[in-house]
Amino acid sequence: MTLYPGRFVISRSEDGDVWAEPAPGGVVIMRGRATQPDEGEAVAEMRPDQIERLDAWAHKEGVLVSFTGVLARQIKDLSRDVGLTPQNFVLEALNAFIQAGEMAGHGHSHAPPASQDIELEGPRR
Repeated sequence: MTLYPGRFVISRSEDGDVWAEPAPGGVVIMRGRATQPDEGEAVAEMRPDQIERLDAWAHKEGVLVSFTGVLARQIKDLSRDVGLTPQNFVLEALNAFIQAGEMAGHGHSHAPPASQDIELEGPRR
């Protein structure tokens, strides 16, 4: 099977294929034969935020977070430096952050608790 660059195959059957292609501002979902260079009928267009909301709707117990811009570039570059996928890099960083928060919340923090004794005066007569 020859796939054409820029096509993400979603499903294949004897009746035809469904795939996604990049489009201005998102992706277009196509139906037809993914192996044919000029064949296909546009079924739907979706922006990235619509795809994220669709995933959140479909996976009620899940959390989907998208990174763009400078932060996305940093994640990709730093993950490559340590030999992790960008997804695993984010998961490891988040896990470390959660563990640090749990340790601080369970009295494992080395900082003494902030407290101050306050004496209240009664009303003046």
